[in-house]
Amino acid sequence: MADSGLNLTPYDQVLVNALMSLVLPIIARPEDQKMQLEIIQRVLPHVNRAHHYIEPLADWAESLIAAERGRGSTWHRATFQINEALAAFTSWRLGLLLDNMRAAKGAAKQTGKEVA
Repeated sequence: MADSGLNLTPYDQVLVNALMSLVLPIIARPEDQKMQLEIIQRVLPHVNRAHHYIEPLADWAESLIAAERGRGSTWHRATFQINEALAAFTSWRLGLLLDNMRAAKGAAKQTGKEVA
């Protein structure tokens, strides 16, 4: 069963999505990177660092901001670590969603209303 963990704040969700939009593109556009880094800088002071999956994302995001955009080993190491942390985060969220689907299906079965 997936760990329910702590609820995600809107700041946590913005951080996750900004990091995904920053590190996932194969060919990065500098103007997009600049905007995403600005967003990350704005939300970082407000994210929930007590959250098991948000803490490493926030830590590596700080390393990314400290590095010169798109250059050097610090940038590349941070983007690699962010990808790893995002994979763990999305796997956790997937588990939660699957648990919710199974619970809804079980509840529907008891009431005679079938769900996919």
